[in-house]
Amino acid sequence: SIDHDMKKKGAWTKGSTIGFGKAQPWRGSTDVPLACMGPGIPSDLVVHEPVSTLDLAAWFLDMMEVAHAGLDSKSLMPVVMGTGLARPVTSAFHGFAIVQARFPAGGHVYKLVCCRGPCPYYQDMHPKTLAKTWEMRLFNITADPYEEHDIFAQNSDIGAVLAESLPTAMQNCGQTEDSSQL
Repeated sequence: SIDHDMKKKGAWTKGSTIGFGKAQPWRGSTDVPLACMGPGIPSDLVVHEPVSTLDLAAWFLDMMEVAHAGLDSKSLMPVVMGTGLARPVTSAFHGFAIVQARFPAGGHVYKLVCCRGPCPYYQDMHPKTLAKTWEMRLFNITADPYEEHDIFAQNSDIGAVLAESLPTAMQNCGQTEDSSQL
């Protein structure tokens, strides 16, 4: 998986995403390659699109030509065929959530990271430090695959678009909280 690739390339020692383990908001914990083969799937196609395993169900039903109305899954067929973009991909674990999506303008993949308090292991931050705010970070994954440069301040409009897809429990990301809620 990508965590092994990033470790080989020294990403864990560059001062940004230095945390180990699968319970972190960084690519080594959240990104897993998806390889597909089968009838009708182009053999030479490589798609660098963030997708969700939740959308596999609708795609499999599409391949079997079975209706899937009402299913909380969006078919990956347009993505696999190279004719469309995936919906924003979300992931959450305890005190953080992420949203990734490709923006048609420019074609770059951006990732919003929202953490309760400081993001674990970001810029040598101790993971147990708590704050009364949510911390938001934005990365251009296409240009910065090791998540070293937080660009939220310069691109808050992109961050706001991605924040709309955050899980309900994380919708107040970026706002100060009452200490009784921590």
